Amino acid sequence: MVDRNTGDRTYIEAVRTAGGEAVWTETRPDGLKLAAVEKAGAHPGVLHRQVDTFRPNGLTTQVSAYNAPTPNSLKSGKKPLITMAELKAIATDPVWLAAR
Repeated sequence: MVDRNTGDRTYIEAVRTAGGEAVWTETRPDGLKLAAVEKAGAHPGVLHRQVDTFRPNGLTTQVSAYNAPTPNSLKSGKKPLITMAELKAIATDPVWLAAR
């Protein structure tokens, strides 16, 4: 993702898997468990935002964003161009249940 005004770039990654572990910080009424973290990236100033979900049927998703063009790049901007709330919306979207 690139901000057309500033040129800042954000790397976004979404993965759908079965299984995995995370520290669940929220459990929703439908049984979906969610873990959201923001941590330092591989280089100074790089922020890594990540949301993991686990559904009762065993499906997990992981959505990450960095304020860098790739996970191992130097930073591009002060923060990722996508918010934690937006990452949560992507990770919890029911479309993952239909993906194959």
